[in-house]
Amino acid sequence: MRLFRHQASSTLIDMTVNLERVSKNEAKRLRAAADRVQIVERRLGWRRIEGGVVSSGRQSSGIFKDGKILPGTHLYRGCGGQFLSSDVHCDVIDEDVVFLGVFHRCWGHCITDCLKHLWFVLGGLPNEFSGMRMVYCTYDCQEELPDNLFEMLSFLGIELNSAMRIDQPTRFRSVIIPDECFYVPESEDTLFRYMTPEFGLLIERLIDAVGVDRSGRPHRRVFFSTTHFHFWDYGAEDFDVAFNNAGYEVVFPERLHFAEMVRLLNETSIFASLDGSCAHNSIFLRKESQLIIVRKSREIFWHQHDINLLRNLSVTYVDAFIYASILLYEPNAPKRGPFFVWINSKMADVLGCKPTLPVLNIIKFLCWGITLHFGHKYGEWRRNRARHISMR
Repeated sequence: MRLFRHQASSTLIDMTVNLERVSKNEAKRLRAAADRVQIVERRLGWRRIEGGVVSSGRQSSGIFKDGKILPGTHLYRGCGGQFLSSDVHCDVIDEDVVFLGVFHRCWGHCITDCLKHLWFVLGGLPNEFSGMRMVYCTYDCQEELPDNLFEMLSFLGIELNSAMRIDQPTRFRSVIIPDECFYVPESEDTLFRYMTPEFGLLIERLIDAVGVDRSGRPHRRVFFSTTHFHFWDYGAEDFDVAFNNAGYEVVFPERLHFAEMVRLLNETSIFASLDGSCAHNSIFLRKESQLIIVRKSREIFWHQHDINLLRNLSVTYVDAFIYASILLYEPNAPKRGPFFVWINSKMADVLGCKPTLPVLNIIKFLCWGITLHFGHKYGEWRRNRARHISMR
């Protein structure tokens, strides 16, 4: 039985992870990922950047000074570009502002990376910054942020509609940047990930603000389904049926308001989900709850390991996927899928049902995946060819 207990060196948290239903190689990778997460004591403060430029966009989201990204101001390390071209036009506003962060429409980032600068709500803004306007940028200038992000931030006392959204690079007199409480250090070549106690307190503040009843024992068994919003999870509909037959409530989280979801998770003793953003909602479970992660690929979803430790969850990982790099739409970005999941013997053991072999679905998935993969390759070839011709 591959069961291990992970103890973060700077905390007393002792997290149990069951890897019995994961292959040996995958178990080794998951164990290594868990060992790279720590909760650390760090004095959080503020930086004032004179003439800082706030910018949005996949290649330039964050705060820039002299054309270079300032460490810790992008969505997460390595995301959003490192430089802002000197040819880019900047609007100029002669005003001091407080930076809230880079926001993303992906819910998993909303409840992790998008909160990393917001620890200041625990004690309020320092007097010298009170009255300053708050600004934020987005990973994609055109993206529409989810309503639940606005609702969640309102429970922290931040009305995002009242803050200034930056879609065009804008230089301010100065930008006040709160330190990160959830981060990967820029100075480290390793993939160590850190949280400060303030990040955990932020989550607790959200749970309390929603008004959950903590007096009773959690009793519900809940499975969050991805079938209504993630069509690249091929075969996911079979899991809705299987978990329902096993006595779980099958819930479609995109139909819930933020407060409804948090109250539901507060009453949940066993929570199950496919890996990825949907599973990240476990951040609102009560501490020491049980979590079942249905793995849909070999991809390591790093944020989940942060959450497992933060909430001290008892986690069971189950391999339930068919993987081949040739089936990926974009091999360098495996999180984009597509994914195929099925009720194999490992999953059937968890649910107490019989395994299935959906041959027809597997054939359809193989055809679909290969078509997407080579379609993407052909698109890349056409773009490169057009670029080569234009340079002649």
